[in-house]
Amino acid sequence: MAAAPTEAAPASTPAASDGPAADIAAPPFYFATLLVVACVGATHEAQVVVPALYLGEASSLDRTLPLFTTIGAAALGVALGRQRFARPFPALCPSLAWAALTTAASAPLAFFAFGKGLAMAPLLSLHALAFGSAHGLALTLSARALSRTLYRLDAPWRLANPFRLLALVIGAGVAAGVASVVGPLRATLGIALVELAVALWVPNIHRHLEGRTFARAREQSLLAGSLIVLGFMLFAGYERLIPTAELHRHPNPIIHRRETPAARYSVTSGQEGFELFVNDHLRVSTLDERRYFEALVQPVMAAARSRARVLVLGGGTGLAEREVLRHADVVELVVVGVDRALPDLARKQRWLSQRSDGALDSGRLRFVEREPIVFVNETTESFDVIVADLPDPSGYAEGKYFTRYFYRKLAERLAPGGVFVVQALSPLSLPKTFADVLATLRAAGLETRPYQAAVPTLGVSGFVLAHHARLEGDLARALPYLSGATQLDLEYLAKDLVPKTVGSASTLHDQSVVDSFHREFR
Repeated sequence: MAAAPTEAAPASTPAASDGPAADIAAPPFYFATLLVVACVGATHEAQVVVPALYLGEASSLDRTLPLFTTIGAAALGVALGRQRFARPFPALCPSLAWAALTTAASAPLAFFAFGKGLAMAPLLSLHALAFGSAHGLALTLSARALSRTLYRLDAPWRLANPFRLLALVIGAGVAAGVASVVGPLRATLGIALVELAVALWVPNIHRHLEGRTFARAREQSLLAGSLIVLGFMLFAGYERLIPTAELHRHPNPIIHRRETPAARYSVTSGQEGFELFVNDHLRVSTLDERRYFEALVQPVMAAARSRARVLVLGGGTGLAEREVLRHADVVELVVVGVDRALPDLARKQRWLSQRSDGALDSGRLRFVEREPIVFVNETTESFDVIVADLPDPSGYAEGKYFTRYFYRKLAERLAPGGVFVVQALSPLSLPKTFADVLATLRAAGLETRPYQAAVPTLGVSGFVLAHHARLEGDLARALPYLSGATQLDLEYLAKDLVPKTVGSASTLHDQSVVDSFHREFR
């Protein structure tokens, strides 16, 4: 008796098709998703964030030119990917490696070019040409290699469920947050490593879909793997350029850094422009540098009987020097700084050199690389005007510049009728420290005239003129930022700026000003 025929199973059942089809579709779908996310992240970081940081003061056209160049170059890469390569998979890994290299190169290229004072807009646009064409080519080859497979397997509909999409959005948000914290150098390198990981994945995806490998697949995997190892080595190199511990010390990203045995210089970039920090202390901000340096220099220049010879202690940025050299009767300007690297940096940094009006290259200027206190102790020269723009007394090394000894030495270096000015911190936020500076100057046997200026990045900044005899000049003349200013505009101290306590004179052996600074500084 013949066995009864059994009914054949349906050609396609959920158990037979959905599971295996989803397993087959998963790797290429995730490959494509990771590739697209990496390319979008690379474009944002390399062609939006980096130009915005390094072209902060450029025109709108210069700031957007790299992005427009990227879009145009990407179209060129798309055309090349559609017409040039008959087989997309073998060309996909090298194109992704090239795209990763252009991503990784964007921030260090800008970092070193900015330090050399090169024109940033043309350079970033040239980089955008290579970046856009590489990414356009990689995306086109990827689409050619995977689009038919993904469509045939119905991968997007099977795998793009709300939970996976939510995970993708959260992951992209976390990545963007991390990129904003670690700085452009590490962010672009991290994204490049993701692109290299995708490139390393290419031979496996091809073998998964086709059941075989293409020619030179092993060599391409070795190339991608070697570049990944090199990328992790670069992270160690970036730690020397910008230590991770320094990233959180500034509110804006560090776009250039230089360290010498004498000091550490960091340039940061924000929406308002650039800032220069020396040993983590704000020295220059493009937002309001004119307010500070005009208030520091111009009153003492107006009060002095003569301005033939001027001494600036703690200069080197070219900005205090600019204010001094505005006066045609200045015959010689002597600038004393602990490190020649600062004026060298100021000459190379375009944003600084353009503001200084070439002051550092003036034939009337002489720069002396020495500790200011050593210089005033050893020199026998006399000066009509002395400007002491020295660091806050955050430690005893800095506190020696706020002592009775130092102020007496400055007074000895004054010519008859000469005047000097010191930055005396803020009478609003550091009232006891401000009072100590006043008391120390008076203990040195000097007449004092305190005044203040509003500097947004620093708050209310205090200054003190010191001299042997009574002054008669109008301190606020020739101050462009204070239109129509009078002497009282600077000299008037509101109630909350007048010291409430009697200050203590600071000496080399008892630097009370340092203790007051630490008690009040937040």
